[in-house]
Amino acid sequence: MIKLITRSMILALLLMGCAQKEMAVSTVSEGSQTIAADELKISRAYEEQWDVLSKEELSKAESALKDAKKHVADNSSMEKVSKNFSEFDNHYSRAQALADSRAPKVQGLLTTRRQVIEKGTRGYPDENKVLSKLDNDFRDLSDKKIVNTKDYSELQNKYMMLGNQVTKKQVLGNARLQVDDAKKNKAKKYAPRSLNQAELDIKNAENSIDSNANQPEAYAPAVRKANRSAAMLAAIVVEQKKVNYNLDESAAQKLVEQSGQIDQMNFDLAVTGAALVETRQNLIATEAQAKTEAQEAQMKSELSQVQMDRQSEMLVTAQTDKDMQDKKISDQQASADSEKRFQAVLLSAQTQFSASEAEVFRQGNKILIRLKTVGFESGKSDIPEKSKPLLERVAKVAEQLDASQLVVEGHTDSVGPAAVNDSISQKRAESVVSYLSTEGIAAEKMQAIGYGFQKPLSTNTTKTGRAQNRRVDVWISPTESNEITETK
Repeated sequence: MIKLITRSMILALLLMGCAQKEMAVSTVSEGSQTIAADELKISRAYEEQWDVLSKEELSKAESALKDAKKHVADNSSMEKVSKNFSEFDNHYSRAQALADSRAPKVQGLLTTRRQVIEKGTRGYPDENKVLSKLDNDFRDLSDKKIVNTKDYSELQNKYMMLGNQVTKKQVLGNARLQVDDAKKNKAKKYAPRSLNQAELDIKNAENSIDSNANQPEAYAPAVRKANRSAAMLAAIVVEQKKVNYNLDESAAQKLVEQSGQIDQMNFDLAVTGAALVETRQNLIATEAQAKTEAQEAQMKSELSQVQMDRQSEMLVTAQTDKDMQDKKISDQQASADSEKRFQAVLLSAQTQFSASEAEVFRQGNKILIRLKTVGFESGKSDIPEKSKPLLERVAKVAEQLDASQLVVEGHTDSVGPAAVNDSISQKRAESVVSYLSTEGIAAEKMQAIGYGFQKPLSTNTTKTGRAQNRRVDVWISPTESNEITETK
């Protein structure tokens, strides 16, 4: 077995002129172990931030260690290796002495710099360049016998600002990319409100980070809000781009929000379903145990009739509980499937009408299509030709929802006598019902109601308000098998 040789032994052997091959092998082994130990010293030096406290001497120590590694790898003479180790020790000792003398007067700066580095600053090229520049200023400052208070404070603030910049990149980088991408995809023109909101929320989050640099829990809410706003903007632009931007911002936002509701509903259902399945499995296990116990009870004549009755009751109870859980799972699945069908039809309906043609809402278990542009002539109730494609789309929605009932409401403004408005609104509603029947909707499922100006949406004192009040509302109810419970 080869005996390890220390540095002092190497020097002694050199002086004695020992150069046998066997001894050279031992020197290589010892040299490798010494290099590993010195590399750990270098790592600790960087942890103690000697690269700003005593960079020159530390660099010389690193250079000596590099030469030692090369000479050991090349099986060079022991004299060269020993010389490298000696140089390393000298420069390392000087670096330590300088660091120890300078550290106390710049302790606060060292703490701040360490925090900045631990954030991962070196992983960002631009920020790493700034860090290098600040480190040069740090070295100049620490080299002075008397540290200027103003220079110290300014440098510390610059380190903190750099740290904040890295934090912003880490927690808001994706949001910024989403906003930039949205701008490239015409967000300024087609989604200006969402773009503005996202940019405001990002700026607010940045300010919160600056104010609470070392308190992530304080700036976390603002960051979450900024990321949500940016994600919403990105999703809105995607929906608009799908239809070549023939979808206004409000309609696109509704699509995104409702898609999110469906995703959340599916997630909630999966969680609930998993819990119910686990419960059902437990009930099945309980049932099996009850059966086993009942069988054992029957086999043991010493069991009383009371005990056997109890086992039977447990069997019945377990079966009942299992049946109830099975029904609960089945009912929830059916409800979720119905809800998804309803939401899918609602989303489809909202994309079929422009904002100037109609608004589509969910009202409880029904869909309301508020038609703005049926375009009846003044005092008349005949369906204009140009409005028939609009009503065809209404019929399509009713068909997709498998409507059990469809109520058409006619509404007017307050111009003219109430009786006249009631009559014309009724006739217009009946005209719509009549036309929809030609599109395949059974007449017995439809009802026409004229409200005149009894249910205004806006004031009748302005032209704009009166235009909003002149409308046709179509209420569509699903079949009983498709009815759902409104989500809260």
